[in-house]
Amino acid sequence: MFLFTSGAILRRRIAWVLGQFAKQDLDRKLQSSVYVALSCLLENPSNDIAVKLATCRALKATANWEAVEPEPNTILPHLEMFIKQISVLLSSVENLESQKILTETLRLVIEKARLNITPYALELVNILACLWQQVGESPSKNNIGNHLHNAIIVTISALVEAIGPSSQDYHPTIIVFVEHSINPNNPSSIYLQEDGLILWLAIARQAETLTPSLTKLLFALATLIGDASDSLGILLKILQSYLLLDCQSVLSTIGCLLSKSFAQLMGMPMGLAPTKTILQSVECIVKCANPSVWQAWFEESDCFLQLMQRSTSTDDQVILVVKHLLTICRIIVTDVQSFFNSIGFLNRRGISPTDVLSSFCHTCLDRIDNVGTAQERKLIAAALACLVTLPNPIVISNLDAFVSIWSSVLAEGDEILNPKTNTYSYAHETEEVDEYQFIEAGAEGKRLKELLSQDPVRTNTLDRIISEKISLGGQPILTALNSLDNLLINELQQRLTGSLKG
Repeated sequence: MFLFTSGAILRRRIAWVLGQFAKQDLDRKLQSSVYVALSCLLENPSNDIAVKLATCRALKATANWEAVEPEPNTILPHLEMFIKQISVLLSSVENLESQKILTETLRLVIEKARLNITPYALELVNILACLWQQVGESPSKNNIGNHLHNAIIVTISALVEAIGPSSQDYHPTIIVFVEHSINPNNPSSIYLQEDGLILWLAIARQAETLTPSLTKLLFALATLIGDASDSLGILLKILQSYLLLDCQSVLSTIGCLLSKSFAQLMGMPMGLAPTKTILQSVECIVKCANPSVWQAWFEESDCFLQLMQRSTSTDDQVILVVKHLLTICRIIVTDVQSFFNSIGFLNRRGISPTDVLSSFCHTCLDRIDNVGTAQERKLIAAALACLVTLPNPIVISNLDAFVSIWSSVLAEGDEILNPKTNTYSYAHETEEVDEYQFIEAGAEGKRLKELLSQDPVRTNTLDRIISEKISLGGQPILTALNSLDNLLINELQQRLTGSLKG
């Protein structure tokens, strides 16, 4: 008995030493050796649960090992055994803290295995669902129960990202975790909501279609957005993922609720981060929906009015005014006729469309120097070019300002074609980083790429856009241009032909 106990203590100590060793930056050969040693400890039937738990802690310590592409991860030869042993331990231990350690270890294995975990996905989903039920939904047990629920949610998120679109097969099971974590009537939601929302976003990004399980959560999403909580940013990111999946279905289901919520949100004083996410969501609707659909959506509430008012506000911070201005420009370049229709609709509210358009044009001139990037200035210049295709007295009276802005933005430098996306960008600028880039784009990456391929601004150079729109404006625009100062027109012509740079 003494010898057996001493042997168990020694093996636990060996597992601990391996864990300390695993925290170091090891080469592939040593990594493989550590995994072999850990495998031996887990597979040995004479080792008790304490030894195997110590081994799992050591396995967790390998988290900082980076895989060297294109070499396969050194964990893969041991993948099946690790999953089997961790699964057996999860079914045999009752201590919640031990179950949490095992769940976190399982997540580590999933993250390292990536797509190779797919053959075991069904088994893992069932194991985690069963464990979830065993923990129970009441937080009265103790906080470790909530921590274990969190560990399960985070592990499911890792599995969803690892197996990608295949995760759709498990939506009916894994959506339950999201429902539980976002339900305000569930006392433990205060502990679970953050990780639950991350799981929700991961599920939506990896999906290839709007499944019935995802659709079931739409009204909950609309309600949470309407509450304008601290989680508004990620909730709107989830909404954007839904819109990219099936904008028509989303708007037909919760469009009315969203329009009211957005009008309310846009009327509230907010900082830059939430304002950007709100406006990105509006732009997502404009990009994904048919113009007649988003025009009707604007008319259901004060959304469009709020946009126009905030884009010319003298009370807001300049950067917030600019962000609203850019969203208006996105609307214009997407469908200029629908923009004019939306302005005309304001007349029913006793607001002069002429005054609104005039204020917008003046703000573009006043704020162009406050616009942060060349790509954003290009968007404003392109929007003004679109306005000349449907000339009216306000557009013609502001044409000299338009020409000045066009020449200024054309002087930004050459636009470089990206052959992979067939889009143009400025060499001195980088793309804005997604705040939630730690959640892989997955299948959504393809949807974003397709949307980018349809972007009328990114798929054309500014000189081409301006020349084309002036031509579409016809004789009224040509006549108005000829009446402007020769120096102004000559500079524009030289920049459009490329004979004047910088």
